[in-house]
Amino acid sequence: MSAKHFNILVAVDGSDSAEVAFSKAVDIAIQDDASLLIAHVIDTRNFSTFELYDLATERAEHFGQRLLKEYKEKAALAGLRNVKTTIEYGSPKVKISKTIAPQHNIDLIVCGATGMNRVERLLMGSVSEHITRHASCDVLVVRGAKVPIKEGIKLNIGDKILKHRLESNLSIEELAVKVRIGSGLMQQIEEGQSHPDVQTLLKISTALDIPASEFLEKETIEALKNVETKK
Repeated sequence: MSAKHFNILVAVDGSDSAEVAFSKAVDIAIQDDASLLIAHVIDTRNFSTFELYDLATERAEHFGQRLLKEYKEKAALAGLRNVKTTIEYGSPKVKISKTIAPQHNIDLIVCGATGMNRVERLLMGSVSEHITRHASCDVLVVRGAKVPIKEGIKLNIGDKILKHRLESNLSIEELAVKVRIGSGLMQQIEEGQSHPDVQTLLKISTALDIPASEFLEKETIEALKNVETKK
């Protein structure tokens, strides 16, 4: 990509692919001496009808603000001087290409090869594919898993659970039933007020259909396997 860009947009959602895209966007912004807009789109379609809409929105917004704050700090540490953030609500692939990019005069969108919503990717195609087809500016789709910038953004366990729960379109009550704990305790876990034990984390990972490694260190998983083998 040889053309010089002035206003670069990267959307982040806490996924590995977004982390890689962010790193690439920072590199290009430094190279072109461009401004960087870091966006987070809260997909309100994922909020279950069993959960109060206002509460779900408030908690998702808190997660998004924390995410954007950490990414902005990381960009500043990398040497970028002109960094802004924004939060939008709706379908990520539509908001990024049709709302955020035009409103901020974006001339390059950098996105990861995959996004956070697995169901949407299956039924309607990936976020990156939609952006590539519908954006009026240049789009760079970044592939790969290695993050050049030292230390990626670290999400705590509660943030990870919230992220995957919203992706799975489950309310707190529904997830709590699957894990067999109270909904109040599940809310405390997501908010970081309570730290779940290993067995509860394993049940949560099973209920959300994600690897236990999302929450547990490799050594802990191996130790649990050894215990099960000895039984």
